[in-house]
Amino acid sequence: MLQHKEHEVLRTCVLCRKQSDKTLLHRFVLKENGVAEDEKKVFNGRGVYLCEVCFKADPFTTSTKLYQRIVRKKKL
Repeated sequence: MLQHKEHEVLRTCVLCRKQSDKTLLHRFVLKENGVAEDEKKVFNGRGVYLCEVCFKADPFTTSTKLYQRIVRKKKL
């Protein structure tokens, strides 16, 4: 009997554009009080993803670019 492989869900880091498995990335969404990390990946709304390298980069640069990307996606 054939065994089915688990489907690997890929997402792209919004800063460096590197594709990785969804479980290895940090997800962020736009909430009423700003950008929030969705650690359990359950918040409603469109999310954006960051890889570990970009997540650990300079917080000010990362948060500014991240906010711009989320707002731009929300308008689409």
